[in-house]
Amino acid sequence: MSPTRSPAVSKMGRRVAYGPAMPWIDVEDTFAASPRAVDVSADDEWDGELDPDRGWAELVDVVASEVRIDAHDCSDLSITGSSLRDVTFDVEDQLTAEIWRSNLENSDLSAIRVSSVRSTTFVGCKFVGTDLAEARLNDVRFERCTFRYTNLRMAKLARVEFHDCAIDDVDLYDATMEDVGFPLSRITKLNLDRMRATRVDFRDANELELAAIGRLDGVLVAEDQLPTLSYALAFSLGLGVERPLANG
Repeated sequence: MSPTRSPAVSKMGRRVAYGPAMPWIDVEDTFAASPRAVDVSADDEWDGELDPDRGWAELVDVVASEVRIDAHDCSDLSITGSSLRDVTFDVEDQLTAEIWRSNLENSDLSAIRVSSVRSTTFVGCKFVGTDLAEARLNDVRFERCTFRYTNLRMAKLARVEFHDCAIDDVDLYDATMEDVGFPLSRITKLNLDRMRATRVDFRDANELELAAIGRLDGVLVAEDQLPTLSYALAFSLGLGVERPLANG
């Protein structure tokens, strides 16, 4: 289909010229839906010792604080209905985790691969180099978390919020995002190439720098964010920009 065009009207009321319509969006209600909150009522204190069965282990309805999890004999970990605080994972090879209906606070998930997250809140957690490629994230809230060199290639995100997070050099290549928001987050070098978006809201991000861009249908930004995005948008369209001459 050809782009929608708005007619210019002369003083006599005749249509005299046409130009492409501007993509203004009037947002009356919340643009991206928030994650659905889930209460975690775990009360079983856990000492941090895993008991893997042929490499698989699970944590169900447990509470743990200031624990270093020895996962050398574990390749797959399921965390459900649990509350973990100040937890790190000691991994020898690769540990793949799924995390459902849980709360994690001030914990380091940098050394693990995450395959699935549902109805979970992360507060002050680290995802430095974390592998979430092809992961499914549904109803997830990240608050004051750090993402650096995080792999979210081909991941599927639905109702996910990154609140006051530091997001640096994160790869969302070929990802699918629906109802995702970034309020107060600082975003640098975000790869959105081939990303598919439905109601993705960057308006309230404190900083926004995109490293690679494909189509941005379904993405919403504020007008005052456009100047910082101008170079990335120009390069994504193949537009040549003259390099400024050095002084002198």
